[in-house]
Amino acid sequence: MLAAIAQAWQTKIRESNCQDLANVLRSMATAAASLPAEMLAPAAEATALRLHGFESQGLANISWSSGVSESRGVSPMHAASAVVSLKATSFSSQELCNAIWAFATAKVAEGEPFFQAVGDAAYPRLFQLLPVDLANAARAPATVEPRSQASAAAAKEVAEQRFGVWCAAAQRPEDQKTAVVNVLSVVEALGRLDLKESLVSAASAALCDRAQRLDQSYQEQPVLEELRVTTAELALDSVTEPRVLESLPGLCVLWKPPGWSAALEDPKSESDKDFALRRWLQRHFGKSSPIVYDEGETYGLVHRLDRFTSGPLLWAPCYRGLFEARLQFAARQVCKEYLCIGRGWLQLSSGPLHLKAPLKEEIAIDGELRLARSRVNPISGKWAHTEVSEAVLLSGPDREPYTLMKVRLHTGRTHQIRCHLSHEGHPLLGDPVYGGPTPGWSSRHWLHAWRLQLRISSGKVDLQVPVPVDLQETLRRLAPASLQEAYKSRPWLPQTPGKSPSQNSEGTRTRRKVLG
Repeated sequence: MLAAIAQAWQTKIRESNCQDLANVLRSMATAAASLPAEMLAPAAEATALRLHGFESQGLANISWSSGVSESRGVSPMHAASAVVSLKATSFSSQELCNAIWAFATAKVAEGEPFFQAVGDAAYPRLFQLLPVDLANAARAPATVEPRSQASAAAAKEVAEQRFGVWCAAAQRPEDQKTAVVNVLSVVEALGRLDLKESLVSAASAALCDRAQRLDQSYQEQPVLEELRVTTAELALDSVTEPRVLESLPGLCVLWKPPGWSAALEDPKSESDKDFALRRWLQRHFGKSSPIVYDEGETYGLVHRLDRFTSGPLLWAPCYRGLFEARLQFAARQVCKEYLCIGRGWLQLSSGPLHLKAPLKEEIAIDGELRLARSRVNPISGKWAHTEVSEAVLLSGPDREPYTLMKVRLHTGRTHQIRCHLSHEGHPLLGDPVYGGPTPGWSSRHWLHAWRLQLRISSGKVDLQVPVPVDLQETLRRLAPASLQEAYKSRPWLPQTPGKSPSQNSEGTRTRRKVLG
C-alpha cells in the first residue's frame, strides 16, 4: 500500500505546497526501510528546492524525517542544514530540540555551522525546556563528534542548576520517579563527552536529597551468614539460589545463578514467579528494606543480567544506594566484563575489537509471552558499544571452531553482547535466539558476568566471579587450539584444587588433546 501511494504521489509533486511536502516526506521516512530509494528521491529533491518557503514547523518536520532517512542517501538533510541555520531563531524550543536530534543523528558533514546557529538560538531558552526536552537536547549532540561539544556544554550548565529544582518540585510519586529518570538521562546523554565531574556532583546532590525522603523507614541490617557465599565456593560447587557476595552500606553484590530473572515478572508465566529475584529479596529483606516492594524502582535492582546469564548483580537495600549506583552507570563509570564463547574463530591480530552497531529492542510474541530481543538497526537503533579485548581459540569435540572471549560493555542495551557477536558472525554457544549452535553438551548459552567494578560514597566494589560449575563442564568439552591459546585463558578460569581441568564432575577424564 505505501509503495503504491508513493508511486502515485510522484506525479503530483510539482502541485504540492510546502506543508504537503513536509507531511509526505515525514510519512515516507517512517516507512523508509520498506520503500525503495527511487521512490524517496523525488520527494527529497522537490523538498530541497523549496526549503526557503518552509515555516519553522515544516522545517522541523523535514529535519526529523531527513534524520530518519539519511542512511538511505536520499534525504535533503545537507540542504536543510543551511536553511535551518538561517531560521533557527524563529524555532520554538521543541522545534529546536527536534532539529538538534535530527542533524546529530544524521551526522551531517557540514554540521558545525548548523550547531553553532542552533546552539545560539537554543541557549537563551534552555531554562524554559521541560526536563525531558533538555535531556533530548543533551543526548543528540552526544551522538556526533566533539565539534558539537559547545551545545552539549550549554545543556550541561543549565542541567547542573536545574537538577535540584526538578527533584524538589516533584510532589506526586510518579513525578518523583520521572525527576530521577530525567536527571540520570541528562548525565547519560552527556556521558560520552568530557563534561562529567561537576555534572555528576550536581546530579548526586539532587538524587541524595530525593533518596533521604524516601529512606525514612529504611533500617540497615547486617546480612545473615547463611545468605552469603564466597567466590571460592562458586568455583567448586553449584550454587543454585541467589546469595550475597559482598555488601557495603547501601549496596549489595548478589550472586545471580542461571535461570533466575532480574526483569519484571510476566503475570502469565508461573516459572517467572518461582525464579524471580524480587521474591527472594522480599523473603529475606522485606522487613528492613521497603524498596523490595517498589516495582517502579525494580525492587532495588540496579541493573539486569539475562535470565540464563550468571554472575554478580547489584542490589540496593535503600534508595540512596540505588540512585548512587545508577548514577555511576549513567556516567559510564562502571566496569563490567564478561566471558563468553562464540562460534567460529575470532582472531584479534591488531588489538581489541570494538563493535558499535546501533541496537533496537523489539518485542516478540511467543504464545502468551512477550519476549524482548534486540536487532541491529542503523536507522533508529540506540548507540551501543561492545569491546572484545581478548580471545582464545578453541576446538569442539568434532573439531568445530569456537572462541572464548573476554568482553567489556561500554553501554547496557538489551542482549547487547549476544546481538553484537551474532551480527559479527560469532553467535554464542547455546544461544538459538541469536543463531548460536546448541549441541547436546551445552546446557545454556555460554555467557558469564566475570568482573564488576564501581565506587559509591560508602566504598568500592571490585569483584571477579569465577566461571560457575555448569559452564566449566561445557568448557571441558573444548580444547585450546594450541599451547599458547591454553596459556592465554588461565587468568580467567578457576584452577580447582584436587581436580584436573580435564576431568568432568564424576572425575573421569575427557579428551583434551591440544590441536595443532
